[in-house]
Amino acid sequence: WFTLMHELSHIALHLNENNPCFFDDLDPNNQLDALENEADTMALEALIPKKIWISSNITSISTKSDLKQFADNLSIHHAIVAGRIRSESKNYRTFRSLLGQGEVRKLYVYNSSKTIRKKSIPSTFRVGVNQ
Repeated sequence: WFTLMHELSHIALHLNENNPCFFDDLDPNNQLDALENEADTMALEALIPKKIWISSNITSISTKSDLKQFADNLSIHHAIVAGRIRSESKNYRTFRSLLGQGEVRKLYVYNSSKTIRKKSIPSTFRVGVNQ
């Protein structure tokens, strides 16, 4: 979720008439660090505002139940909270079970010719007005 929001932040912050495209430069010594920091800040704030995050006391030693309750209170997916904890603590093993790794892959069928087609999505995954 963070990566998606980070890239959307680049669109919101850095694309304009004079700058119609933006390319990430993954070189750590590049001149775009300020733009990357701006996108990071906007993404973090959009997903979980700093003031709320600081007052939450959610940390890498919080329980899964506490993390899920915090996410529910913000009406966000618990993977967003788990990802933030993992990133800030630099402990990418914690809360791994909350990320939903492989869940998107389950929605697609891969065949021997390496083509991909979408499976029908179970109604539990559908979001709509009348559901």
